Amino acid sequence: MNNPHPEFVFLGFSADCVEILNRGVATGSRCSAIYVDDDQFVPPNQRSATSVLSDWAEILAVSADTKIFVALRLDVDSHQDIVRSLVSNGFSLIIVDPDADSLFAYELEMIRIESDAVLLALCFAGLTTEDIGTVSQQITIRASALTRQLKVITADLTRDLIQLGAIVGESKYLYALAPGTSFPVSPNAELDISITLEMRNGIVLQWSNSDKTHTTTEYTFSDEQRVNPPRSFSHESTDKQLAAIFTSSNSELSSSWLEYAKARETAEMIPLSLKKGRQIELFDTHPTETDAFKGVMSGAGCFLLLLTLGVIGLFATFDTMRLSDLRDLHQTARSAPTAELNERSPILLRLWPVYPFLLFLVFQFLRGIIKKAKRSKTA
Repeated sequence: MNNPHPEFVFLGFSADCVEILNRGVATGSRCSAIYVDDDQFVPPNQRSATSVLSDWAEILAVSADTKIFVALRLDVDSHQDIVRSLVSNGFSLIIVDPDADSLFAYELEMIRIESDAVLLALCFAGLTTEDIGTVSQQITIRASALTRQLKVITADLTRDLIQLGAIVGESKYLYALAPGTSFPVSPNAELDISITLEMRNGIVLQWSNSDKTHTTTEYTFSDEQRVNPPRSFSHESTDKQLAAIFTSSNSELSSSWLEYAKARETAEMIPLSLKKGRQIELFDTHPTETDAFKGVMSGAGCFLLLLTLGVIGLFATFDTMRLSDLRDLHQTARSAPTAELNERSPILLRLWPVYPFLLFLVFQFLRGIIKKAKRSKTA
């Protein structure tokens, strides 16, 4: 029987984690460890549970129902290695307000599928049609005036797409406009930007940070209804989300990492749209281990073919240069028959160009070991 109030641990600890910690304690759970290099945000009454981040491998010994909250910076290689190791070992992770690039996010999703882990992207509570009533065909997002740097814009747009995901679904086209932008665009570049997103269900999102009077993000729907999305884990709707996390077993949680990866990939198309000066089409696909296998096999096949043709061409050139010598050798061999030539070039040796391709064909059967993704459960 599952413990209804399991222990929980933190890998890294940010200001947002304080509300998560309080929510966990309120449900009767206990924080058994906090792995950090800087305990700045850790409450004084919990500092006895802190350990240095380098001791994170101790988590490999925790029970399967232990909630593992990750508040590490996922743009740091060493932190990415920690998360990879945990997911590959089958541990389910709740990643607090992630800021990972889409390449790493998709890589983590492939590892997650293979290990049957659950990855939950905790980016505050999302809005639903129950919150806004009638679904609007156009939604205007006025971002905070402080959202100026490209890397911050990317993170905020990702968060908006996740919070509106239940209403707008997935993106189909993105068009970004920032007059006066110089290329290449630095992640730290400050932009006065307008972004238009067309979703697959026909809804249009207008995202802008040009209104200097806004200090918080605001959603405006086509019926002029305005909503300030939750940006705190103390918000009532997010509090309910955390309560459900703490009272459910890890196997009962629904993985939302793929949704995060797709939203992040959409936001990362901003520099490309600015550079091209046109809208960018976003395809309804995502990288899988099967796609990676096909890519490797295609590359290996092309390499083998070019290598074989190159070696054959080299031998042919060399033999052409020695044509007069070979003619004299052939005439000598006819006058004095001998098995020496056959002994030096047996049929198995002369068939050498075939062997790399036979090996390549055998490698195709390795595709059978790739684990198929499970279909999400439906209620």
